[in-house]
Amino acid sequence: MAAQLRRAHALLIVDDVWQAEHARPFSVGGPGCAMLVTTRHAEVARALAPDARSVCNLAVLTEPESLDLLARSRLTW
Repeated sequence: MAAQLRRAHALLIVDDVWQAEHARPFSVGGPGCAMLVTTRHAEVARALAPDARSVCNLAVLTEPESLDLLARSRLTW
């Protein structure tokens, strides 16, 4: 699977991470992949983010709110 993700264009969502080391094995995608990690722990977000601007503090979202946010994010590869 990891080899396939290196060549793919994909968004990998890792939900409800409690410790940074739990999310790191999912960081297997290539340049066309993005990983979105959700956590309720600020220290986990800071440890995984490439920089401070990459951390978004949000209230808990409903499923429709989450889908709307993803649709409006306009991810580009």
